[in-house]
Amino acid sequence: MRIAVIGPEDLVNKVLSVGKEFCDLEMTPLGYEIETEAPTIVKENQHLFDGILFTGPIPYYLCASKINRLVVWDYIPYRSTGLIMSILGVLKRFPRFIEREFNISVDTLAESEVIEIISEAQVSIKHVYTREFSPHTNANQDFCSFHEEMYTKKKVDVCITCLKSTYKILKDKSIPVFAVVPSVHTIRGTLQKIIFEMKSNKMELLRTVVGIIALDDLSSTPVKRHKDLMRTYNVLLEYANKKDLLVFPRMESSFILIETYGQLMMDTDNFTRDPLKERIYTSTGIDVRVGYGVGLNASLAENYAMKAIELAKKKEKKGCYIFDGTTVIGLPDEEGIGSFDVESGDKGITLLSEKTGLSISNLSRVMKALKMLDGYFSVTDLASVLRISPKTARRIIGKIVKVGLIQEVRTRSSVGAGRPAKIYAYKDKIQEKNDIYA
Repeated sequence: MRIAVIGPEDLVNKVLSVGKEFCDLEMTPLGYEIETEAPTIVKENQHLFDGILFTGPIPYYLCASKINRLVVWDYIPYRSTGLIMSILGVLKRFPRFIEREFNISVDTLAESEVIEIISEAQVSIKHVYTREFSPHTNANQDFCSFHEEMYTKKKVDVCITCLKSTYKILKDKSIPVFAVVPSVHTIRGTLQKIIFEMKSNKMELLRTVVGIIALDDLSSTPVKRHKDLMRTYNVLLEYANKKDLLVFPRMESSFILIETYGQLMMDTDNFTRDPLKERIYTSTGIDVRVGYGVGLNASLAENYAMKAIELAKKKEKKGCYIFDGTTVIGLPDEEGIGSFDVESGDKGITLLSEKTGLSISNLSRVMKALKMLDGYFSVTDLASVLRISPKTARRIIGKIVKVGLIQEVRTRSSVGAGRPAKIYAYKDKIQEKNDIYA
């Protein structure tokens, strides 16, 4: 398996060094001077590899917002160990801070996360100033201005950055700066993860998902509103850190979460529940709307997520909705599947919907499930993939059999005294779809 490692040269070399532990992995370094070069590098090279590994989340997001993903992508997260190692570097270089409190500025990471890490490490830091990454700003320029202002105004003694380009600029200005560098353990774990993803690579599961988490019922009192937003954000950060996902503030009352379609399917038990929404409500008592958009890149997925939020509002329920441009998945309906109708530009699907009596969105989900089964299947198999009852699956199969999309081919003996199970085959493997739609 071949992967490209994209990042600043020193971090790329560190990843290559750890990668020597994996004999079946061929790694190619693709370094850059500044993070904004990453999209061009990926666009020109990703077709040559089985996977792309970024040395941090910021270049990953920059690429996800501009480029269609053709292979497996992953990034090395900034874990607590990286920040602790940087703080130890500060104490080693400035021993006087061991005896007295000092102030720091930190970029990329959330304030609550930094404070928690410092508290656990029991380091005597008096004040922490943070500037989180925002997808709508130039991170390098914004971070440099932030740290320089904090240091010039003597609010901080030391600056800590997660961007190597920011580190170089501040160092050239003789500002005391330290870089957050991922540990060998974190790099090794990420390499194991991307190898697994490449081995089980299915392009359907690699599409980008952007989730928008919106708080509608915010207090009119500024202090209470800010408190509710911070409580929600802290829950999101904890959830994202456990699953190696990206999360950012979006607007005044909403947040963005980025993952893959495969992750979303697993986390929601194939779209039957939303553990993120449940976690927020259980931890804070705040009910939120969640809209997930599925697309080939983050920009398209975010547009679809906004559409999902709008549809959720129309339904007047604070539920979870998923939109991929043609299909909406939401609360369970009379057909037993969580979805409702949207317009479809696929005339074949529209005609098939009319023939079967199944809604366009539900029919789309059923056809995706049939392709996932990829061969012979029973009522129980379809019910398991769609997470619906066997009774509902049997009714759906009956409608599809009548129009010739699938056909019964044989029976399979059941365990015990039950009747043999009927086995069906997806006829797309036997004849062209045009014949079915005729």
